[in-house]
Amino acid sequence: MQDITKKLVRDFRKKLLATPYRRGKGRAKRQRQPSTVNKTMRHLAAAISPLWPPDRHNSGGKGFVRLFEFPTALPPDKRLVFTFDRKAMSTLYETADHCRLVSQPHRRSPLYEPLVWRTAMALALNTGLRTWDLFALKWEDVRWDDFRHGSIFYCARKTGKDQRPPLNRVARVHLDALRAMNLDAERVFPKFGKNKSFYAAWRRICNAAGVYKPFEQFRKTCSTMHNDITRGVGAWLCGHSARGVNAQHYDNPSQRVRNAVYALKNPAAFRRGAKALLEMTGETE
Repeated sequence: MQDITKKLVRDFRKKLLATPYRRGKGRAKRQRQPSTVNKTMRHLAAAISPLWPPDRHNSGGKGFVRLFEFPTALPPDKRLVFTFDRKAMSTLYETADHCRLVSQPHRRSPLYEPLVWRTAMALALNTGLRTWDLFALKWEDVRWDDFRHGSIFYCARKTGKDQRPPLNRVARVHLDALRAMNLDAERVFPKFGKNKSFYAAWRRICNAAGVYKPFEQFRKTCSTMHNDITRGVGAWLCGHSARGVNAQHYDNPSQRVRNAVYALKNPAAFRRGAKALLEMTGETE
């Protein structure tokens, strides 16, 4: 049995950084970011420290492992976060028709419905949901009469926190149109899951647009664009807790969040799409 040493822990961390991993059932492999590795190492330290000999900081230590200095945290990756610009998002919206299979144009599935993908893009940009929180939404999660245009009330899978981002006009119009399609009585995005069909459909849209990035980049774009309007709103929409006594116990950001959400200038194609959907139903702006 190999002893747990500083060298062993360092080698494990190097392997985490160097070894690509595959998320879900997708084909693409990606490298772990330093922040992700640091988080894993913190969990590892919490598991190893009770095995060290007891001392004044670890009175319950078992003494199974010799004490060693745990590696310090890796410095953050200083590369700028990628976000979509409005032109790229408009192009992705316009190429949503390519979600369909060319070889089987008459095959029916929500994955091959352009409006479903366009609604997903509008919601991702305007609400900041994580990709698989978004695609797991149920119609009962939509609060149609909340605030000015409604809201989404859901529990984030990653954190277990309840979130209620407000909807703006563009997002609401797309949701109304999708609901009218009656694709599924329960799920907003039926058939959307971590499978080959999902990733292949998204890849077709991206290839047609000439902008291949994971769908989750919409969430980062949401945070950045809302922060450009009012600092801190992006973090709130994405469910990242504000730090400090004042932020946690004395500040209510609800009105600032709604103002920023309503003020966000959506990509031109998103706005044109919403206008066309309204015209189809005989409504006006």
